[in-house]
Amino acid sequence: MERKRKNQYPHGKKSEDQKISSNLHDDDEERTRRKNEGGKCHIFDNNNEQELEATVEEQAAGYMSEKHPLHSACAEGASLNVIQYLMRTKGDDKLCQEDDDGNYPLHWACKGKATLEVIKYVLFKEPEALKQRNKAGYTPVHTSCENRASSVVLSILLRTWPDGAKARSKLGKTPLHLAYKNRAPPDAVSVLLEFWPNAVKEKDSNGETPCHTACCHRASFDAVSTLLKVWPEVVKEKDNIGCTPLHAACCYKASVDVISALLSIWPDAVKEKDNIGRTPLHTACCLRETSDVVSTLLELWPDAAKEKDRHGYTPLHTACCNRAPSDIATILLSIYPDAVKEKNWDGETPLHTACYYEAPFDVVTVLMKTWPDAANEKDKYAFTPLHTACTKRASFRSITLLCNKWLEDKKNRTSHGLVDLKKFIDFSRSEYAKKLFSNVSNLHCGKTGNPTLNELLRFFIGIKLWNGVAFVLDKHPAIVRTINLDTMLMGDFLSMTGRCCRLTTMWEVISNEQDLLGGA
Repeated sequence: MERKRKNQYPHGKKSEDQKISSNLHDDDEERTRRKNEGGKCHIFDNNNEQELEATVEEQAAGYMSEKHPLHSACAEGASLNVIQYLMRTKGDDKLCQEDDDGNYPLHWACKGKATLEVIKYVLFKEPEALKQRNKAGYTPVHTSCENRASSVVLSILLRTWPDGAKARSKLGKTPLHLAYKNRAPPDAVSVLLEFWPNAVKEKDSNGETPCHTACCHRASFDAVSTLLKVWPEVVKEKDNIGCTPLHAACCYKASVDVISALLSIWPDAVKEKDNIGRTPLHTACCLRETSDVVSTLLELWPDAAKEKDRHGYTPLHTACCNRAPSDIATILLSIYPDAVKEKNWDGETPLHTACYYEAPFDVVTVLMKTWPDAANEKDKYAFTPLHTACTKRASFRSITLLCNKWLEDKKNRTSHGLVDLKKFIDFSRSEYAKKLFSNVSNLHCGKTGNPTLNELLRFFIGIKLWNGVAFVLDKHPAIVRTINLDTMLMGDFLSMTGRCCRLTTMWEVISNEQDLLGGA
């Protein structure tokens, strides 16, 4: 009895790779048969085939001098003919050879430039390469996700090795982590989830779920929604530093839509604190373009503006530390005006931190308008914001504004202020600031030869240091007659300085300027 031929396909039909193998093998057989029969190929005659082979040899020659020719060819997107030529020339065993970073040719083929037929062919020739890891612990599936491979490529790889979706890199990252890190196409993400839905629950070595990763890399609303549909409870997961996905989204400029999606599942996420006591509002205030996010968080929980982290920082401190724009400071102060008076564990007000971290001038202005006396507050080192501004490279406009406030205190126009002035000069890191404080010091000490009183007055007027102008006039009221201001401008000048000078000084100034009394 004739024995039944054993089925070579254990599942009753050809797998995708076997189909690839069969198709490639059939193509080779057909070409060989036509050569043997002396017939012509439907596409190429003998001359054309010779020309093609010559072209392939020429292209392949460019890789022959490389340390790893097959790796380079796969990396640079060489044609299938070139890949086959290199394998015939160098041997199929090169498919199992690692480069200096531990990558196999299949790793490089999956980096994005290789054609689909090359990936299929390399995979067919060495399917075990799919399980190999480079020095970072990446399999070719990881590499595909890192390089935003299409769903077609991922389907081919995962049908060959379904557990590839579960593979972890040395940092514990699954392919899904890398897909979200590199903003892979939505259909590619769907393929990964089809093969392993529980991937949404996996954490890397930093304790981050794919949802954390998505939020850290500004994934689209649709991409994040896909994860939330598979496992809504992911919004409550924390990484190794206690951050929820909402913390991550707020810290890395995720869209308001993404943040709203996270909050719609778990509104109390806005109250969660990380390991150093920061709420999502704190992390949102670390950035410079998140006023809409700040408003969204405060609308849900206004008291977030009052929360302090373990260093005593309110969200306003955090905004000032990170040079956030003035609109964020304004929003925070509109909810909690007394935030400007809060101090961290070093005794610093938000104005101190704004000066220390060189916040924009308009932020310093907002803080001082909200609470002018903030300029006089001292931290635990007895530093005022002006001391702090001098030690750092705060803007000259900010230093001038603070100095103007310092001079408003009449005792600072006496010998009492000389001690601080010496510190300001010594601490200042900018020549402009040194010049400012040196001029004030000269006025204090009566050194009015170089620069002259007239030059000092014009300098203070030029930088709008009105309390400095008042200081000059209080000491030398007659000087106003020498500055040659237009009579039409004199009214504005006196209006500004009149708020700062003594009444006796102003009367003497006006008495000396007879043109102003002409209509009296």
